[in-house]
Amino acid sequence: MIFCLFFEILNADDLKNKEIRSSGQYEYYYGEITSDIKRRADYIFEILRCPTCQNIPLKESHSQIAENMKKLIIQKLAEGWREDQIINYFVQRYGDEILLQPKTKLFYIIPVIFLVSSFIFLFFILMRKNNANKKSV
Repeated sequence: MIFCLFFEILNADDLKNKEIRSSGQYEYYYGEITSDIKRRADYIFEILRCPTCQNIPLKESHSQIAENMKKLIIQKLAEGWREDQIINYFVQRYGDEILLQPKTKLFYIIPVIFLVSSFIFLFFILMRKNNANKKSV
């Protein structure tokens, strides 16, 4: 009984902290900002991932480094930086791994090329083996 009560108190504190973070997210980072900056910040938060988390966008991460990145993004937007400038800033700092989607489509093409070349290689080996069996008969 005491354990259940203790667990409920801990759960309530976690929910309260999450509500505080999500309700005034932007004011929490940088005070009063315009709706345009909020929209642009959301766009960047969804493109960049948390450097310490596994494939989690900044928008969903609450790690310390993600919180610092969010504050910096809003600060740079308020200073007049464009979205692509901010994204390039983080790519230069952390590399292409900071992006949730890779910049090049080569990332998606390489497995297809490997699969097709494997089938072609297998086809030629089977044809060669088949021709060797016909000659021996």
